[in-house]
Amino acid sequence: MIRVGIVDDHPLALLGLRSALEVALDISVVVTASDVDGVKADELDVLLLDLHLADDVPCFPAVRKLAPQVPVLLISAVDDPRTVAAGLAAGASAFLHKREHPQSFIDAVRQVAKPAGPRAVPVLSPREQSIVELVAQGLTHEQIGRRLLISKHTVDTYVKRARSKLGAGNKADLTRAALTYARMAA
Repeated sequence: MIRVGIVDDHPLALLGLRSALEVALDISVVVTASDVDGVKADELDVLLLDLHLADDVPCFPAVRKLAPQVPVLLISAVDDPRTVAAGLAAGASAFLHKREHPQSFIDAVRQVAKPAGPRAVPVLSPREQSIVELVAQGLTHEQIGRRLLISKHTVDTYVKRARSKLGAGNKADLTRAALTYARMAA
């Protein structure tokens, strides 16, 4: 199943794109939004992103931010070649004009998802995994050390390694990453 997110500031466009994509049995639209705030790239396989959101300024910063995390398929009612080229240079995987037939959107989503392939699951050592699970349960590093019969310093080292592998900054990020990791590794 290809998990898709759609970001467009026009409610009717969101509804139409969602309806067009969900005809395909292998595509599931898991999020629709009017802006990129709150879009969780790690929960998507492809993101359809309107090139011009509310302020009519091309969303190149959003493309640069999201493209390393999820393939971005830019969509727009405007097809200025220089703007499209700049969007692709910013990291978008492809561009599709909104006047295209709905089947073109389905085909484009499949094509963009294909090169991305399955996302690599970070490999945590068994010790890192058990420590991350205990952090997610709310235990402090000292409590984890006592439970596993290791020093707090050793726990700190394992947490640091796990954060690096999972791309987690703080404890909340690590907890979210631990839950995502458990789903991905299952």
